[in-house]
Amino acid sequence: MEQSEMKNHYQTLGLTPQASHEEIKKAYFDLAKKYHPDAGDAAEVRKFHELTEAYKTLTDKELRQAYDLSLKSGLEQIDHVEEELTQKNPADPLFSKQKRESYRDEELREFHQNRFKKAVFRVILLSIIFSLLGAFFGILLEHPTLITGTAGLLIGLSLSIRKNFDLSSFFPSAKQQKKLKLLLWFAMTVGILYFVGLILFSILSSG
Repeated sequence: MEQSEMKNHYQTLGLTPQASHEEIKKAYFDLAKKYHPDAGDAAEVRKFHELTEAYKTLTDKELRQAYDLSLKSGLEQIDHVEEELTQKNPADPLFSKQKRESYRDEELREFHQNRFKKAVFRVILLSIIFSLLGAFFGILLEHPTLITGTAGLLIGLSLSIRKNFDLSSFFPSAKQQKKLKLLLWFAMTVGILYFVGLILFSILSSG
């Protein structure tokens, strides 16, 4: 079955799919102490990495939702569909399995599309908010609002992209990810330094 081909993160942590966020955290930290790489051999190092992967997946609300969908949709959500299709095509043992996989892939594709749209919306919204705050800051200090708004936009864009997107999904190369992270840090640093300089300039001018 499809479920057996996937890593079961719940089993890795010794939990059930009904486990709460706090139960997941407790189970992870308890097991992480036991299998920490500093305290074990190669097998325990692998176990530690499995624990960490499970923890990161199950403590992220959206990642856990996607994982649960992958884990369960092929078994629980379409049992009635499989039964109906099998009755219609008893001579084709692969028909229901193919339909199951197609249904699961469609559900996952829709989920990830919705997740991407939400992430883009959050990036745009946060960037606009920071840009408006920057412009308002410029008005208070009697400086060009276009420049202060742009500085705010750089900060908001950098923060929101790092928060809402997994860069490895877009750039599989570690070198590319590093370059983009440096670019985002640079943009944010420029924006912050601009506001720091602006405040110091205003203080010195008033003095």
